Amino acid sequence: MGIKILHEEQNSPQVLMDCGLPGEECCHTSIYFCERGGYAVKRSLIIYGSTTGNTEYVARYIADFLLDSGVEVETQDVTQTRVSDMTSAGSLVIMGCSTWGEDEIGLQEDFDSFHSQLADTDLSGKQFALFGCGDSGYRYFCGAVDLIEQTLKKNGAQLVQPSLKIDGEPEASLGQIDSWLNELTSTL
Repeated sequence: MGIKILHEEQNSPQVLMDCGLPGEECCHTSIYFCERGGYAVKRSLIIYGSTTGNTEYVARYIADFLLDSGVEVETQDVTQTRVSDMTSAGSLVIMGCSTWGEDEIGLQEDFDSFHSQLADTDLSGKQFALFGCGDSGYRYFCGAVDLIEQTLKKNGAQLVQPSLKIDGEPEASLGQIDSWLNELTSTL
């Protein structure tokens, strides 16, 4: 079959478009139809882990922004993601993780095993962007983002821009998020 565009809805991906042609005959090999209409020349995968809902909120906000910018987006909870999904994903992988713990850097609980698998994965040439929610009142403000960034760089990944670190409730930081996204989309 030709290209299929997937969109997560209530944890079950749905095919939004399938041109019906075998892959080698598909006319969409470099242009992808995005859910909101129009065509996108870039694809992205957003992986997030969220306990309180803040990181999920930001992930979905980023997805909406990218879709409006003509970027094809697939959004996945980290519990539903395999490292192989990420390595075979499109142009850009965006990961979001909150930070937990006071005396040491703690990843959001769902991210622990995924991060361990990342440590053993060659990510050479893969493009990434990172974001996280945290509280600057703690010693390791958004330390999970720093930890994931170190792992990605060590394994050959390319970070396309500085990571987004959100202090407190994301709804109060929409201007910061929009600025980061405008910069991100200018690199695509």
